[in-house]
Amino acid sequence: MKKYVLLLLSLLVVIPSLQAQKTRFGQVPPMAKPGVDYPLLLHVTGVHIRSHCEPSLARASCDDVLYVDAVLNGMKIELMGDTVTNSMRVYLPPGDYQARLTAKNPGTILTALGQGYELLLPGKSIWDGSISGYSE
Repeated sequence: MKKYVLLLLSLLVVIPSLQAQKTRFGQVPPMAKPGVDYPLLLHVTGVHIRSHCEPSLARASCDDVLYVDAVLNGMKIELMGDTVTNSMRVYLPPGDYQARLTAKNPGTILTALGQGYELLLPGKSIWDGSISGYSE
């Protein structure tokens, strides 16, 4: 009987800790490096948070993903990135932001898809996103 109680107690302690996310208090979002230029002007028109689930053998893992509707050089695009950067939630209100291209996606038919951009947020912190869709 004691073995079953001990097994049950250990399962109650171990199982929730397997699904818990690591939290590090006191970390700040990544900051813009000195001397790095942000030559592009990106106008954010809308922000959406959606769940993105990936099936696995044990269970499906779902994370929140931040989708940003924006206008870049007259082209309407959708950027996708994390809602949390270094344990800090990203707040991205609509407005104008300075941006720079960080990852180009050469050799594909749809060259804009997958390109990475870095947005300069107020307070000199940055948010990384990549193009997940575009129109017109």
